[in-house]
Formats: sequence, structure tokens, C-alpha cells
Amino acid sequence: MGETSAGCRRSCPAASSFYSLSAIRWLSLLTLALVAAWAFAARYAGRQFAALEAREEAEQQMYPTEFTSLRSSTTSAGPC
Repeated sequence: MGETSAGCRRSCPAASSFYSLSAIRWLSLLTLALVAAWAFAARYAGRQFAALEAREEAEQQMYPTEFTSLRSSTTSAGPC
């Protein structure tokens, strides 16, 4: 069993750095940083979506319903 791990260390030098506990600690810090970045990006995207939705809702309230139905029917009709 000692030969296979030593063979792996020789054939894959990048994997040999993950055998110590200090490397695992650094890897966990990197993972926490990536999770924090992902959470920040998800919150930002959610806020942008909510703002876009509110803007579209405000635009729909500005126009009477008969004009919005007329506008949607002309845009979906195509080039005919």
C-alpha cells in the first residue's frame, strides 16, 4: 500500500501537496472564499431580477390594458 501512494506522488506532483493537513486547511479556506463569492453573486442576481421585474410591472401600469393587449398582439403577429 505504501508503494501505490509513493507511486502516485511521483506520477502526480500536484496531488502530493494535498497529503498534509496544512494543505487541507488552505483548501478549506479556498472553498469558503468560493462559497462566499457564489452567495454574493446569487444575491446580486436576485436583486437585479427583482428590479427588472418591478420596472416591467411599473411600465405595465403606465399603459391601459387595451394598449398593452394591442401591443402584444402586434409583436407576436410577425412580419405579415
